[in-house]
Amino acid sequence: FRAVREFMRRIRWLLPGVLLVGASAILLAPIQEWFRSWIRDIWLGQGVPIAVKALLSLSYVVIFATLRLWLTVAILVFALRQSYRA
Repeated sequence: FRAVREFMRRIRWLLPGVLLVGASAILLAPIQEWFRSWIRDIWLGQGVPIAVKALLSLSYVVIFATLRLWLTVAILVFALRQSYRA
């Protein structure tokens, strides 16, 4: 129960951090969808080598996964730091 009490002490900063992570995920979705449709158009197009198609698809997955991960980590670390300063 000690962990729950500690969490409740820091909720003032952590809850907005979690909500900001959710909002950033929602705001990134249209950008990610635009890139996904752009890559799909290239994938279905003629004359593009399969190696380029594969590289684009892999880059898309890695870039957006990395972006979402580090954005989430940055927001939550900031919120946690602020909770210790308060």
